[in-house]
Amino acid sequence: MGDNKRIEGLDFFRIISALLVVAIHTSPFASLNASADFIFTRIIARCAVPFFLMVTGYFSIPRYMFYKSANLRPMFHFILKSIYLYVAAIILYLPVNIYAGHFKNAAAGDIFRMLIFDGTFYHLWYLPATVLGMIIVISLGRKLTPGTVMVISMILYFIGLAGDSYYGVIVEIPAVRVVYDAMFNIFSYTRNGIFYAPVFLVMGAYIKHIAGDENKIRRKHIDNVVGFLISLLLMVVEGLVLHAYDMQRHDSMYIALVPCMFFLFQIILGINIHLPNGFGRHQSLHIRYHIISTWIYIIHPLMIIAVRGIAKIIHLEKILVGNSMIHYVVVCITSGLVSAVIEVLIIQLQKFFKNR
Repeated sequence: MGDNKRIEGLDFFRIISALLVVAIHTSPFASLNASADFIFTRIIARCAVPFFLMVTGYFSIPRYMFYKSANLRPMFHFILKSIYLYVAAIILYLPVNIYAGHFKNAAAGDIFRMLIFDGTFYHLWYLPATVLGMIIVISLGRKLTPGTVMVISMILYFIGLAGDSYYGVIVEIPAVRVVYDAMFNIFSYTRNGIFYAPVFLVMGAYIKHIAGDENKIRRKHIDNVVGFLISLLLMVVEGLVLHAYDMQRHDSMYIALVPCMFFLFQIILGINIHLPNGFGRHQSLHIRYHIISTWIYIIHPLMIIAVRGIAKIIHLEKILVGNSMIHYVVVCITSGLVSAVIEVLIIQLQKFFKNR
């Protein structure tokens, strides 16, 4: 299997992951069955963000972690692109934040927490988390062995677990709770660039390192499928038990999520997928699926607001908002269409300035 096929498989699942993130924020099964919605949005869909992180690790980290490259230009290039995107997203959501009063009476510490850890809107935490996670992993990877980096990232993840889905366990230990309460004065959640991102970045890099033998990937396909299904089942059970006992402060981090993503990512690499290259007849407009998935991630909260606003104006709130599945589908469609339009505009602008 060539690298192009692998990339197409990753690009395909980038779109799926973006739509799973939309599901997390729209709860498609909420009006049908609360338990089904919790399983889908609060457990299964939690595979989406780790997948994005693993893709980043797959392409960006191996040169530093396994080959100890001294050339930091690719890392700085990635970080700058991420910061530019983050700044653009901050500006995009600034009117919404001002209208909602999110910055009202915000102290300097609050602004720092939002910018570095929480994001200035509820989904934007991923961008600074990726940058911070990259800096941590690459800094460790250039000095330590890959195995040591993996161990450190796993330790960080388990520390984060105690502040996330397993918070109900540590609150019973006063001395430990004091430490976590102090940390929550710095950031609101442990699903951030310190505790959450490194392990998935490292796993993506490791899989890239071992993925050179395509026959090995094919031979391991059944093993990966079985491993994924078992891990997914364990994650569902884990999530339901933690939810039933009211253990979760948040629900982004599970123990079984780590093996689940390890097997899922290799399954995706082993799938033979061919994606169309252009928009309909306009084959010259090459589709960059990774860019479209990024825009879906960035703009979908705006589409949620737009769909709710339009539904209110045309008196279709019962259908477009009250029916959670229809609401989810409409938000997905509008997010996809607007993202495709943005992509076409970007392509045309690039061509315009290139030809000048």
